[in-house]
Amino acid sequence: MEQIKITREQVRETDAYKNLTKIQKVVFLNRNNFKVLEHGVNLANYKGLEAFEKEHNFTWHNKEIIKELLLFVKV
Repeated sequence: MEQIKITREQVRETDAYKNLTKIQKVVFLNRNNFKVLEHGVNLANYKGLEAFEKEHNFTWHNKEIIKELLLFVKV
């Protein structure tokens, strides 16, 4: 299965990101969290969203962004 690459612009376009505070937005776009988001999108795409949510302990905000990104990249 091919790896999905996301961009920071795609993250900025999600409603979940837009609802974050200014400081949270800075944290969510740093390199480490961005890699976590990208990894999460690939896991959710590979395993399915329901299995992903049950098996992995991502933060609530990251899960929301990942859900939106999955819809965005699958189109």
